[in-house]
Order: sequence, then C-alpha cells, then structure tokens
Amino acid sequence: MKTAVLLIDCDLGFVFWLGQGLDKAGYEAFPAKSIPDALRLIAELHLTVGLVIVNCALPDTAEFLAALRHKQRLTKIIGLVEEAGIPIHPEVDWQCCKPEDLDETSKTELLCQIHCVLAPQALTPEVTRRTIV
Repeated sequence: MKTAVLLIDCDLGFVFWLGQGLDKAGYEAFPAKSIPDALRLIAELHLTVGLVIVNCALPDTAEFLAALRHKQRLTKIIGLVEEAGIPIHPEVDWQCCKPEDLDETSKTELLCQIHCVLAPQALTPEVTRRTIV
C-alpha cells in the first residue's frame, strides 16, 4: 500500500512538480492549494495521511496541523518555508526551505528528505528534528 502524501501549497506548479516526483518514488500524492482544500480532501476521501508537506506561510496552518496530529497521530509533517532561520512550528517533524529551482537536483534532494522523515530509522539520533537550509 502506498503512503498517502498531502501536498499543500498555493503554488500549483510546485505541487505538480513535487507530486510527479512522489508518484515516481512510490508515494500517492494528493494536492491541495489551501488548508480548506486539504480539509475537504481528507473528509471526502476519508484519507489517512502518512505525510503532510505544507507551506507554513498559508493561513490557518498551525490550527490545521494541531488538529491533524490529534486525529491522525502517525502522520509526519514537513513544513516548507521561504527562507532559513524561521522558527520550527511545534507540530512539524522536519522543516526545509522550499526549493527555488524546480529541477531534478532539487527534486532528488527533497525526496531524500521526505524518505528520511518517513523512515526515521534512517536518521541518526542527533538528527531527529532539524531545519534544512
């Protein structure tokens, strides 16, 4: 069974680009352009999400992540930020800068980070929660 990945970002080009990479890597990507869209997807599809990748700048992100953690405790969360140095949200397992270039190198790097979040045994003990720049 494929891991369901919910992608939430208003940049549909980015969501499409990453969704293609996730599909090729064996994940099932569900795109949403906003938090309300993500909530509709979860409700309508009765979706159990293994991973959420969300742009932390979207409105209502904090409330959404807290509610999702409460309902789906096994869900992992990657927070995307525009620049390094932004404090990590308490619900986020991994935070990274959104790639500026939508090329194969950026996609490979982001997919490696996604795999590390979903397979925590691949992380060393000192790197369980961190910010990637």
